[in-house]
Amino acid sequence: MKENQRTATAESTEETNDADLISECPECDGTLVNTSSETYCDECGLVTKDDKIDPGPEWRAYSAQEEDTKSRVGRASTQTLHDKGLSTVIGNISTKDMGAEKKERLERMKEWDTRVNMGSSKERGLQQMLGELQRMTSELDVPDHIHEGAAKLCRRASDEDLLKGRSFEGIASAALVIHSRIGENPLLISQVDEVSRIEQKRLSSAMKYLRRQLNLEVPPPDPVDHIHPKLKYLRRRIAKAGIDYQEFHTLTERILEFAKQKGIHTGRRPLVVVGGAVYFVATKLGIDSITQDDLAEIFEVSVVSIRKTYAKIKENR
Repeated sequence: MKENQRTATAESTEETNDADLISECPECDGTLVNTSSETYCDECGLVTKDDKIDPGPEWRAYSAQEEDTKSRVGRASTQTLHDKGLSTVIGNISTKDMGAEKKERLERMKEWDTRVNMGSSKERGLQQMLGELQRMTSELDVPDHIHEGAAKLCRRASDEDLLKGRSFEGIASAALVIHSRIGENPLLISQVDEVSRIEQKRLSSAMKYLRRQLNLEVPPPDPVDHIHPKLKYLRRRIAKAGIDYQEFHTLTERILEFAKQKGIHTGRRPLVVVGGAVYFVATKLGIDSITQDDLAEIFEVSVVSIRKTYAKIKENR
């Protein structure tokens, strides 16, 4: 008899699993919609499966503040905090009615709670690095997913003991630039340099170090992002030559896209590529007032670099 019950249970379980795999309505061949409590057809409304157990909360909230008040769980884990947001914290409570002995015991508990959460010097270094990353992402208004990804890189660097002899600010700044370039919202080194506490030269060095040690494939910076900030200094000269500024800007973008296709931007600073492209467009349009010396001063690069880039574009074009 027990064997018959087991067989019946197994058969019913198989039937249930097969029902879960069905995606079409058995009546009208419509699409089945799965919710937390039932499965129904969106065409004829036939309920093919129902579950009386609701896994959701037993309360309702009509605002974010009310939801935070009623919720009995903590916040989600995050890579942006050294403990991933999972450790406990002894909050500040009123000690007015406490005796001296209880106050002393509470302060001692807080101190030990902090020590346990921080752990080793490695943990303290990671906290300082992630704090620096938090400050920079707030000032730059960086999306959360880039902040989270940069924090993961910082954590990897800490786990693999790559912080010896390196500043926490440098690794945090490098991780922010690198992860932003891997995604769809790349940041310029000059942007991060404005909010970073290290020099741009040290930032570039930290980026090379992280890429080499963590075997990261980072695409080169897009020179198109550097057009407008520098090209505006040439607006008057372009207008004086009788050329529309927007037309000049569009042509420069096309040349830069061509340079990217040919790989000319690889291994070169973005401003060098932009300077070479601008000079190429200026010569094609016959604007003699834009010289290589002027572009070298505006883009803060050498004349030789612009000349070589221009020759490379001309050769491929």
